[in-house]
Amino acid sequence: MGIMNKAARTAWWDGLPAGIREQIDGYVLQDSLLGAVRVITSVGFLSHDIGVGTAQLIANDRYLHYGDRIAARRRAHSTWSRWRTGRPGMPAVSW
Repeated sequence: MGIMNKAARTAWWDGLPAGIREQIDGYVLQDSLLGAVRVITSVGFLSHDIGVGTAQLIANDRYLHYGDRIAARRRAHSTWSRWRTGRPGMPAVSW
């Protein structure tokens, strides 16, 4: 089949049962790209010939959808800012 375009990926996503979408989104929100890709390929390989490349694009679409709500991105940003500026609970660092 090859790589799906954005419209085809969206149509495929919209056609998934809610439980599978929730499982994939759960992995994305935990910043577990490999978990999301694994589910996408296991669900989509036989029915739509979705390989790893297309699965990564679908997972990326979900990452873009959630943006800053992804756990590790929030944690990394807030921890780094506190650490860098010496806010309460974090030592000040000078390079």
